[in-house]
Amino acid sequence: MASLARSLHCWATRIGVIGALVLLVPAGGCLWWPDIDERTTVSQPPVIDRGKIPDPSPDRLVQLQTVVAVFSLAGAISDPDTPLEALQVHWYLGYPEYLAARKVPKGPDFIAQTSIRLNVCAFQEEFDLGGGRALLEAFVSDGPIGYDPDSGRVLTSGYAYVAWELDASGVVCP
Repeated sequence: MASLARSLHCWATRIGVIGALVLLVPAGGCLWWPDIDERTTVSQPPVIDRGKIPDPSPDRLVQLQTVVAVFSLAGAISDPDTPLEALQVHWYLGYPEYLAARKVPKGPDFIAQTSIRLNVCAFQEEFDLGGGRALLEAFVSDGPIGYDPDSGRVLTSGYAYVAWELDASGVVCP
């Protein structure tokens, strides 16, 4: 009887080993480590190359002498994974000054333009709030730039930022 039990146990072991091999052979490729591929970045933020921004440079105080001044980011924006025409561009003039004086944020002054013509006289309130000076900010984002009446501008995606400090004390408005 012991011999029969040993024989059955031996057969069960063989069938178990053979069964396991039969099951593993079709899945044999899964037993090996897969090739390692670098993870691709899903979204990289846009970049503004300050060296390619045409005059006036954001690296110094801009003394405005005429009623209209041109500011441009054309040729200075790049994004490795978003077409340039799909980027969102918002310009704000005097945002910090307006927020401090009015206690409420304001929306963008220009949207979807890489170059703007700023009429100083049309924005006298922003310059008056800053004592003749105002900050011109440009945000470039690869996602939407929202506006919340309580918290102001809302950036939910990658973005690049550049600002000019403007002095309009030399401009006389009619």
